[in-house]
Amino acid sequence: MEGKESGQNPYPGNYPRYEEDEINLIDCLRVLWKWKWLITVGTLVCAIIAAVISFQMPRIYKISTVIEPGIAGIKADGGFMYIDSAANINGKIDEGIYNRKVEEALQLDPLKTRVEFKSTVLKKSNAIKITSQWQEGDTDLGVRVARQMIGLLSPLCQDRCRLN
Repeated sequence: MEGKESGQNPYPGNYPRYEEDEINLIDCLRVLWKWKWLITVGTLVCAIIAAVISFQMPRIYKISTVIEPGIAGIKADGGFMYIDSAANINGKIDEGIYNRKVEEALQLDPLKTRVEFKSTVLKKSNAIKITSQWQEGDTDLGVRVARQMIGLLSPLCQDRCRLN
């Protein structure tokens, strides 16, 4: 028992000594139990507000299609030579190159009806997924817009464009 004094820390290193000012789990549970009604009512009020806002929001529908660039020929190594690259078509769609053309073809007012497409090149393929979002009631217009977009892209796709 040499070297140990009564006030010395029995733990090695810089560990602090046990003090009585630590918080016990039972104390936390007592506080939560004391305020249980406020916690319950607050949670219910937040849930009701979220439900009311959610039901008042318009429903949004997504219209999508997948296209694949047309094949112009076969390379010497046996790979396909495409009319245009999927990355190039994807870039044009994301930049909105075709949006105005679709609006003009369908005689849409750009201030009232906004045509907007988003596209992604599908992994491990040469296909592009094109999507547009429409509110409930405008889905028929959304289908017409998607078909017009397919019509604009069809020279690049050689009948590989289909609406999903």
